[in-house]
Amino acid sequence: MYIRIPISFFLIAGVLATTNLEAQSAQVTAAKPDSVAQQQTQLPNPSSEDAARGTLSTQAQQLAQAEQTQSQIENIEFAKQAIERSEAQIKLAELALEKSENQTVRAFALQIISEHSSASEKLLEGSGDKELKPTTMLAASQQKIYERLEQLSTGEFDLAYIEVEIEALQSTLNLYRSEARKGNGSELEAIAARTLPKLEQQLVGAEDIKLTL
Repeated sequence: MYIRIPISFFLIAGVLATTNLEAQSAQVTAAKPDSVAQQQTQLPNPSSEDAARGTLSTQAQQLAQAEQTQSQIENIEFAKQAIERSEAQIKLAELALEKSENQTVRAFALQIISEHSSASEKLLEGSGDKELKPTTMLAASQQKIYERLEQLSTGEFDLAYIEVEIEALQSTLNLYRSEARKGNGSELEAIAARTLPKLEQQLVGAEDIKLTL
């Protein structure tokens, strides 16, 4: 027994199947732009990378400038302290020429005046700071030492003066050594390194003189 199915049924079924396939195809096609967009957003943006590199470069330049500025500040501070100490030692040496009758002590005082005057001139030139000048006033602690030595008799003065010089030279040597090993390649660093041997000779000379007093 056969059931007769109208031809129109098959035509309608075919149309529905075709419509369904077209709808699915449209959905796939519509989904493609989103996928492409996602791929595009995942790709690196050249302009963003350039901006990031530019920011890093600027930060590196700012850091280098800050380090250079800090190094310059430290160099000027070294020059200032070194000049102050040299000027104090010069004043004490001048006092020694007034009070001492010991020819060895007097010769040492002349050496101090000559070499520390030269060191101060080199530091002033090497610092590049026009506002940095030799001080004409002693610091409070140095003034007290000067006044104490000034009150001593001729016989008492020589040993006291040499002991003050030994302590001053030890402190000055530490200051110069610290500057000389910084490794920043500055002119003041080079001056400190060149001056160290003279300071060491002065210290040895003062210690030798002390043994004779």
